[in-house]
Amino acid sequence: MENIFEFLKAHYQWVVIGFGLLEIIGSLLDWDWVLEPSGKMKNSFIFSAIMDKWGRKGLKGISIFFGVMLIICGVVLLIFGK
Repeated sequence: MENIFEFLKAHYQWVVIGFGLLEIIGSLLDWDWVLEPSGKMKNSFIFSAIMDKWGRKGLKGISIFFGVMLIICGVVLLIFGK
């Protein structure tokens, strides 16, 4: 188990890129667990405002945008982090 955490500490950039890809894939495939979180996020002001203003399609677009931003951040960290 220690080896996994050491690997993730050394290659955190790939984890960020992976989360970005997961966000994009989940949005494109319309996964509910990506677009409609439960718990505290469900009642958040931002989530409610996006759903009221633009609906589910707007939420998908914003989710894809944030996924792309995560991938860009991961690539920048990968290039300049060493």
